Amino acid sequence: RLKATASTNTTEGVVATLKCEKIADMINGRFDHHIFASGNDIVVVGGLSSWFKANRTAEVYHNGVWKEMSIDDPHRGGFSAILADGRVMIGGGGQYSGSDKTASTIIYNPSTQTFTSGPDMTTARSECQAVPVGNTIYVTGNYKGDDKTMDYFDGTSFKAVGDTYERSYPYIFASEEGDIWTWGTKDTEGNPVEL
Repeated sequence: RLKATASTNTTEGVVATLKCEKIADMINGRFDHHIFASGNDIVVVGGLSSWFKANRTAEVYHNGVWKEMSIDDPHRGGFSAILADGRVMIGGGGQYSGSDKTASTIIYNPSTQTFTSGPDMTTARSECQAVPVGNTIYVTGNYKGDDKTMDYFDGTSFKAVGDTYERSYPYIFASEEGDIWTWGTKDTEGNPVEL
């Protein structure tokens, strides 16, 4: 973890000093997981263990201590996106390799530090990405699939919208005008493609 402290110098403006500080180890070793900040907490979700087994747990680092919780799916290779109300949706992904997928989602509530089931996407996805726009989330991308649709979450459920290029792990952005932009780096077989 890096701690930044700011100090003001009249000739140089604001200067930040970074200090590295080791925090407690997580309860479970994992990789290909989701990690995000939630207030002063750190939340780690799913992924795989060092033995390539699905890690059906999440951990929250709060006040210097890791707390472990069970989750239904590891969501390895899925997406995570922050909703307008501060909750975080995690969805899609597989358990072992990119070829297994899920349409399920879970929602993390930082005020209660709990996970609840969310709505299913219209299609099972792995190696997908998402972008939040207000309380709407747009999801695109898939591995080993011929899915050309983009899903969007309208605050209640997912709906399919439009056609897009078949890509795995695409980049997705929202413009100030409300347009959704996607760039693909890999096709659905994992081969590099032009943007």
